[in-house]
Amino acid sequence: MICPACRAEYVPGKTECSDCHVALVAPSSVPDVIVADEDAVVTASTQDASVARGWRDVLTAAGVAHRIDVSDDADPKTRRTYLLLAEEPDAHWAAVLAGVVEQQPSVDATEAVRRATASMAAEPVCLTDEDVALFDVPDLLPPPDVSAAINATKTRAAAAFWIALAAGIVALAKGPWWFIVAAIAAAEGIRARRAAAAQLAAWQQASGWEPPTR
Repeated sequence: MICPACRAEYVPGKTECSDCHVALVAPSSVPDVIVADEDAVVTASTQDASVARGWRDVLTAAGVAHRIDVSDDADPKTRRTYLLLAEEPDAHWAAVLAGVVEQQPSVDATEAVRRATASMAAEPVCLTDEDVALFDVPDLLPPPDVSAAINATKTRAAAAFWIALAAGIVALAKGPWWFIVAAIAAAEGIRARRAAAAQLAAWQQASGWEPPTR
């Protein structure tokens, strides 16, 4: 005989579930569920019969293969312990659904699935060593101190080019001596640009940086 509420099995002769206090019925009269195989793993446990009934209803509606057993080592003098078992790879999904039911045993299946989906979406992603190895590549940008030095050199180059431009404009009105100032400033700008490129190349060589490939 079996309890239609919590699906606990009883030896012949019993007529009522000791936890749910409902009449026992023949197994054939209990609605079909997707039963998990023998290699299913325990995903949750409870001593609350209403939670066990919620597991059954929600997981059956969600199409998750599962089984609800009673712990063999349960003390007859204590409350019965219900075990929820599910197969891989659905064991984690079953555990999340079970957690939703434990919070609200009367939750309907649709709402339970919605909450469980939101809960799984919020779970942090745990990377294995193999996953980390896939992302173990050299940094594509220099560290802050190197970047600051390169940017300072680029700023000096830009300033020199602006001075060269201004001196060239003044030379048109004031005379050829300003062209010399413009030429000197332009040369300083070129040297600064080359120095910035050399700083970047030195960092790339020292850090083992290689351009990303497609």
